[in-house]
Amino acid sequence: MDVRRGPTRFASLSLPLLLFACTQAPEAVDNPYTGGKQYPWSSRLEAPLADPYAAGRHYSWSGPVAATEPSGQALNSGENFLSDLTWTSATSSWGPIEKDRSNGEQAQGDGRTLTIGGQTFSKGLGLHARAEVRYALNGQCGTFSASLGIDDEVGDRGSVTFQVYGDGVKLYDSGMVTGANPARIMSVSVDGVRELRLVTEGGTSIDYDHADWGNARVSCTATAPTGEPFLSDLPYTSATNGWGPVELDRSNGEQGLGDGRTLTIGSQASSKGLGVHSPSTVTYYLGENCTSFSANVGVDDEVGDRGSVAFEVYGDDRKLSGSAVLRGVDGSVTVQADVTGVHSLRLVTTNGGDHIDYDHADWANARLSCGTIPPPSLTTQTVTVPASLRTAPFDQTRTLNVPAGSRIAVVARVPAARFLLTLPNGDLLVSQPSQGRVIRLQPGASPADAKASSVLLDGLSAPHDLVLSTQGTTTYLYVSETHRVRRYPLRNGVPDPAAGETVVAGLPDASLPELQGNYGHALKNIAIDGSTLYVSIASATNADPSDLAATPKRGAVYTYAANMLGQTATAGTLYAQGIRNAEGLAIAPGTSDLWVAVNNRDNIAYPFHRDITGDGQDDYGKVIPSYVDDHPPEELIRVRNGGHYGWPFCNPNPDGGLLNMPFDRDVQTNADGSRLNCDTADRVTVGMPAHSAPLGLTFWTGPNVPGSYAGGAVVGQHGSWNRTSFSGHKFVLFPKTVGGLGTERDLVTGFVTDPVNKVRWGRPVDAAVAPDGGLYLSDDQSGTVYHLSSPNP
Repeated sequence: MDVRRGPTRFASLSLPLLLFACTQAPEAVDNPYTGGKQYPWSSRLEAPLADPYAAGRHYSWSGPVAATEPSGQALNSGENFLSDLTWTSATSSWGPIEKDRSNGEQAQGDGRTLTIGGQTFSKGLGLHARAEVRYALNGQCGTFSASLGIDDEVGDRGSVTFQVYGDGVKLYDSGMVTGANPARIMSVSVDGVRELRLVTEGGTSIDYDHADWGNARVSCTATAPTGEPFLSDLPYTSATNGWGPVELDRSNGEQGLGDGRTLTIGSQASSKGLGVHSPSTVTYYLGENCTSFSANVGVDDEVGDRGSVAFEVYGDDRKLSGSAVLRGVDGSVTVQADVTGVHSLRLVTTNGGDHIDYDHADWANARLSCGTIPPPSLTTQTVTVPASLRTAPFDQTRTLNVPAGSRIAVVARVPAARFLLTLPNGDLLVSQPSQGRVIRLQPGASPADAKASSVLLDGLSAPHDLVLSTQGTTTYLYVSETHRVRRYPLRNGVPDPAAGETVVAGLPDASLPELQGNYGHALKNIAIDGSTLYVSIASATNADPSDLAATPKRGAVYTYAANMLGQTATAGTLYAQGIRNAEGLAIAPGTSDLWVAVNNRDNIAYPFHRDITGDGQDDYGKVIPSYVDDHPPEELIRVRNGGHYGWPFCNPNPDGGLLNMPFDRDVQTNADGSRLNCDTADRVTVGMPAHSAPLGLTFWTGPNVPGSYAGGAVVGQHGSWNRTSFSGHKFVLFPKTVGGLGTERDLVTGFVTDPVNKVRWGRPVDAAVAPDGGLYLSDDQSGTVYHLSSPNP
């Protein structure tokens, strides 16, 4: 079309006619839409090619920039005009969408100043209904606002509806707007929205539907993170990417938002992380509030063996860490950085020195450890002991270190007390595997008072774990024994010993012929989520692969039906393996996440060709006490269905920190990597010091629990036996964080009086939440149950 659309139009004129036109009203030209004429246009919606980079095609992208909290640096205001950002896709019915101009005609840049009802706008989008524009916000922004209307270039004609969508949900609808209406101001929350979509719909036709989004902008603010969040759960302050938008918890994919796949490097999948395409830069505001950053980096498997990327980590423009050039054939590499005092964290990928083709880069499991969850402040308290309970070791004054404001008291003496369970009526149950019993402690006037003790269940085979679960209308006590799981219905609030039923029978124990009476970890532990019963079947050995060859596997977690009787051990479903000895099992409150506390192997051989003893010899494959002291770490794992956590072929290495630890091959079982590729093993969620021997695992919930403790996991560390000096021997708290659980903080210590000479008077086992929101704690060496009152907020 060679004439401009508008309220009046000029035909091609000779000079005399043109002079005449200066004194005469112009003639209206024919309707440019006659015959259904359109000039449809789209951006970034091209079909992928066999070689997507052919002819120099590219889809570079930049996201909004967020304001941050005040600091000494000059900061962005957080106001981002959409016309300054890169959309992920766009369509318009008549020529291209214009930035900071009206729609005009079918050519790029042929519009005018955006004007609605005589009001002009220097920023905004000019388009023609029907049109759609998409932007990747990735949860970074809080508000979208604009002034809407039909541009004055078409007079009082046109009719358009303006709509705003966030992640597919309609957030705003203007209703029908015509050329006779003034600018309409709108604002809507986009808090948490990943994809913003702006839509204009025409009326009965698209004629003259020149739609303006005047001053269209998003307001974005970033605050300093707390806890130990994954970066994909945080808003970034700015981002640029070489091909399409940065993806959260997905690979880069193609040019659209959300078109990636599960992050996968060297066949190892990760549910959390960032998918980018080099060259890319993603910046996060830390506010000097964090201490460490870690990620598993590499080229995503979606490009096969192609691509070459280098990863770099910057803190306030200072390079902190990075990788060599990684290619599609390489496995993941762990990148860690100390970010103490860092205001702004910047993650950069470069193209490895060649071109950008297939440079799909993953920051898998990218995570921070940040402040505002301070370690409990411990104070030394004398243990309160009733006169009737002052037999050894309480025949002398004993002290323990407990959180400020807490008090600790002995409430019962139960020889070899192990796992605990608080009943709804306030009774406390204690398992005694060595005695074949479950003990019932009835409450006194308060939870801290001494308890009346009686035998609830007797004649069992090493009863260990105790779990309550309601199936149908009946609440049951489930008890794990070495060879089975039994349940007992509650009658008048107390389990009925005479009504026991077997849920699972035939679990492996020392009676197996192949074990010849030797089962090193025969005690069973359980957890229940709805109708699913989880059973930990621990290894019989320290690190013998034959355990995983057994049926059922030993060193694994199986599932059974909690509401079905008479199941056999072999009828269970393998849930996860490579878990040597999961003692504590628990479901995180409000979720279906299974967490386990794991005792790892002993007497590990040194896995590197180095001389660490200083004798000039290669120490590879040797069992060296100084190395064994700190390797491998004990484990706290959020278990996934189908997971393999390495044992006995791969050992987590804690030398770079206890989060997101890489694996080393086990020299004694997997020296050449043929038994298990350690790059494919599931990483441990959080580590604990080697040989600390975690047993019970309890989530601390309920009344009167201070916020810094609420929802955290309490673990009893039973303590080492084969370390040159003691480790463990304490109750620790793993605080609840955005990403799950943080690293351990001491909760109750003081059971060891001389760690070097290995002098101790107690060994922690398990915790149970008391009715007052405090904790009951068990200690099997001294045969004691304690009550710890809630600490100060």
